[in-house]
Amino acid sequence: MKKIILIFIALYSLFFTQQVIAQTDVYEPCCSTAPGQYTLGGINIYIPNVFTPNGDSINDVFVPIFQKDSLVISRFGIESERGESLFKRNILIYNDLANYSWDGNLSDGTPYIGSFKYHFRATHITKGLAMFIEGTACRIQCDAAAKVFKTKTGCYFSTQVGPNNILDPELPSQENECF
Repeated sequence: MKKIILIFIALYSLFFTQQVIAQTDVYEPCCSTAPGQYTLGGINIYIPNVFTPNGDSINDVFVPIFQKDSLVISRFGIESERGESLFKRNILIYNDLANYSWDGNLSDGTPYIGSFKYHFRATHITKGLAMFIEGTACRIQCDAAAKVFKTKTGCYFSTQVGPNNILDPELPSQENECF
């Protein structure tokens, strides 16, 4: 009986370790791309390069950050690294982010994990200026594999936006529950 228990423990440990290693590999490209920082008609736009949708109301959705009522965000899309569409909105409505921002899940509710591509069109409301913005970011699942982000550099969250919507790397991520 002891041999069976030891074999079970060994197999369980091997399986769990393989899952964590595989998921850690998914995070390899994360934070290697700087967060997006743009200016359109004097309005700063910040796009974090990571987010952690774990239900703690901190960095839970992926959305560009800017002075509200100054820009219109349209054609907001998220794609996997292979080009599969993960999320689309014709227009982003900031008064209803629960329905218009990406929560990091696929349409069936399964969490997407790892690097993804984003794109959108930003249009200045009063000046009529527009720009197409695209980049990459990463969705982090708060589990054992997320511990790599304790020491990983170059990861910037939405909570690290300072005055005028400009990245302030000195601000904490506030991700105490995740890693």
